[in-house]
Amino acid sequence: MIITKDILNEINNQINNLLKDKDQIIIAIEGPAGSGKTTLANTLNGHVFHMDDYFNTTRTDEIGSNINKEYILNNIINSLYNKERNFNYQTYSCKTKEYTTNTYSHHNVIIFEGVYSYLPCFQKYYDLLIYCDIEKQDQIKRLKERPNYNDFINIWLPKEEKYFKEINPKAKANLIIK
Repeated sequence: MIITKDILNEINNQINNLLKDKDQIIIAIEGPAGSGKTTLANTLNGHVFHMDDYFNTTRTDEIGSNINKEYILNNIINSLYNKERNFNYQTYSCKTKEYTTNTYSHHNVIIFEGVYSYLPCFQKYYDLLIYCDIEKQDQIKRLKERPNYNDFINIWLPKEEKYFKEINPKAKANLIIK
């Protein structure tokens, strides 16, 4: 995906329209691995929470069990809905296997980006869902550039495909970017 001025204008128009009625909005950016979700999120003017930072080390076969949903709901979304202007939250690094404490400072645009950001337990909190799409051959090409390519092919992509088939965030998206 190439983030063009037209794409950014469309997204910013939708954000500005939502901000006419609310002082804070929450956006989900979904899509397959390698589709440009992180790049897009980091391009927008907002506070970004990356789903990869909430990896659940005690996962099961349940869809989305590899994300610490309870932590996100209880510590982040709850704080946002209680209008807390500043709060601390933890992120997990799969690389170092350590937690880091971060500080949220009030922003009127909150972005949750990553696969599983549109799990049913999160859906009611979002004002806008953006879906980043990618052709399979382009996805594989991008993933080959990552050091954990085999894990993506053997572990993560099958889980993602099951999630996309069952939850189908693309069909519910306000905006689809290719």
